[in-house]
Amino acid sequence: MTNQARFWNYTLLVMFLFSLPYVAQATESKHHPLPEIYQAVEQFLVADQGEEGVTIDVSPLDSRLRLKACSVPLLVDYQRSRSRSGRTI
Repeated sequence: MTNQARFWNYTLLVMFLFSLPYVAQATESKHHPLPEIYQAVEQFLVADQGEEGVTIDVSPLDSRLRLKACSVPLLVDYQRSRSRSGRTI
């Protein structure tokens, strides 16, 4: 391998290594933040079921959960087949 080829190989390697943090950051931002989902669910339930005598306890989300970020705002609603009384999933 010539000196010029080695130079370009090392240059490309250094450029790649310096770009890794930016690639990782861009990949992270493509997932919807779990605290934001949790907060949206909690606010939805309080607004819909927050009557006197109603207890609302939102279970924590699994920290391994990775949901792609959408291009539209987050929308929280009940499942179609579920009634709004009793335990809500």
